[in-house]
Amino acid sequence: MTQQLSRPPDPGLVMNPRIRQRRVDVRREEGRRRLWFLVVAASVLVGAGAAVGATRTPLLDVDKVEVRGATHTPRNALLGAGGLERRPLMVDVNASRVSRRVEALPWVLQARTRRAWPGTVVIDVTERTPAAVVRAGSGWAVVDATGRVLEVGATRPPDIANLNGAPAPGPPGTTLAEAGAGSLRVVAALPPALRARVREIVTTPGGEVSLQLGPPGGEIRLGRPDDLESKLSSAITVLEKANVGRLAVLDVRVPTAPVLTRR
Repeated sequence: MTQQLSRPPDPGLVMNPRIRQRRVDVRREEGRRRLWFLVVAASVLVGAGAAVGATRTPLLDVDKVEVRGATHTPRNALLGAGGLERRPLMVDVNASRVSRRVEALPWVLQARTRRAWPGTVVIDVTERTPAAVVRAGSGWAVVDATGRVLEVGATRPPDIANLNGAPAPGPPGTTLAEAGAGSLRVVAALPPALRARVREIVTTPGGEVSLQLGPPGGEIRLGRPDDLESKLSSAITVLEKANVGRLAVLDVRVPTAPVLTRR
């Protein structure tokens, strides 16, 4: 019978207890780090979710809209154009987009929008200035110096010149056709001293422009709507020096040589 002898363990395969413990400690430390990372990540996600949820709460919707500078534009039209009539959440209010939409309204020249937390939106409006009127069927359209149609009404506003010969206007918010560009240049160039006296700006089919004055009446012929500063300056000089009570025609088509005709 053969007796089997057991071999002694190979010294190279036996792990030193200190090394074994060191490995255990390293693995425990790695586990702790992984756990810490997961806890931090979960906290960040929970915090972000809570922050987003806080901004979406009805407590942070638009509570008040302050509109400044709007005289001719109704408040409800401004709120509707800006998308603020249903009191959206403050975080959903895009100030630039609100301004662009408000500026599309007929009377609005410029709009500036800002959010005032926690629940107020402020819109500062600069409106356009009426410069003339144009016949619109049986009514009258008010336009600014750029030809923008501001409003259409049944009665003619007082103390605003009529653009006689201008193309028919469209609805509010549109712009007069290019055929009215000459008379609009005259409107924009009129100095205050003369603007108040002009009742009608007449454009002929040939493109020449004349001014019909209010009482006691008279006509100023400008000719083509060019060199307007010189022509209008010449007209004002003559009107200041001459007795205009019997004025029939003042021709400043050649501004350095005005011709005055009396009745």
